[in-house]
Amino acid sequence: MNAELKQDLTELLRLSLVDDEFIDQYIDDITALFEVQGEWADGYLYWQEKGILPEDPEHEYYDEYFDWDENAFVVDGNSYPSLSLADILEQQALSKLTDWKFDAEELEYAVNSMLTNKIKIQCPEKTYNEALYPYVQQALAPQNYTLCNYWNGNDNCLFMIFSFEEYERIREIASKWNISICVVDER
Repeated sequence: MNAELKQDLTELLRLSLVDDEFIDQYIDDITALFEVQGEWADGYLYWQEKGILPEDPEHEYYDEYFDWDENAFVVDGNSYPSLSLADILEQQALSKLTDWKFDAEELEYAVNSMLTNKIKIQCPEKTYNEALYPYVQQALAPQNYTLCNYWNGNDNCLFMIFSFEEYERIREIASKWNISICVVDER
């Protein structure tokens, strides 16, 4: 196992506010899965290879075993979380998944769901989608935060918020290991 990758993934997950106990319990498996399949690893396939889940060549059992309330595959009352980085960031980290189409009110709601000190986006009427990014960054700046998006392989946005200092380290880790997280376009 790549010790440097393990250390960087641990730090990335901690900065993303994933529970320390979860990280400690699964970091070896997360690292091994990332090494083999990358950030969008197949969480179902991982537990299938461990003999926990049945073979599913037609992808028909995923929904049968995945419990969205548990954020895990459930078999015989036992929970097995998806250990792909993409799933962990969506399900375990401080993040908010949204559609790629949003207005200021929807973006403000998404961002405020991750903040203690709420923001108000000040922008012209009829400003939508990525045109809102400079305004949300402006609203977050006094709190020393920046809005990031983790591209999870589809047309949704998985927003995350980091302090400016944390983001510098996130950017280094993401660049080194080809992880699709970046600050939203400030234009």
